[in-house]
Amino acid sequence: MYFPPYRKSCTIPPCYWCIRHSGRSTIMEKSLKDMNEALASVLALVVAPVEYPPPSRPNPLQQDATDLNDLQEQMEAFFVQAKKLETQILSQDVDHTGENRVQVEAEIQALEHELNDKNDLIDKYSEVIRGWEGKFKRLDSKMSVS
Repeated sequence: MYFPPYRKSCTIPPCYWCIRHSGRSTIMEKSLKDMNEALASVLALVVAPVEYPPPSRPNPLQQDATDLNDLQEQMEAFFVQAKKLETQILSQDVDHTGENRVQVEAEIQALEHELNDKNDLIDKYSEVIRGWEGKFKRLDSKMSVS
């Protein structure tokens, strides 16, 4: 494949200007256009295209009422699925409730023990800091006297 010479200021890979003026841009633009069309066709399968105002409902009040009915139907279907999932999860949790309770209690005790250890360390270090503060006050008073 032949590539025309680039401007002297260009580096490899070539800049947009060199690609645009070398004749390769049509190939790149065509492939980009093809990719965009493919993406749009895939999105059209997942997301319904937006048309405003909808051609089938010229009356805005009718549009709002119909949209609300559609939304309510979708929400009802969603909540039915959510309720099914909830019942499945709850039925699974009943089997593991005893084990989970013991694990949670053990974890709580471990965290309480760790918290007590850290509080003890804080108390020890605050005593050390008070001792150093007293030493610095004495040194400061000695320095101000002399």
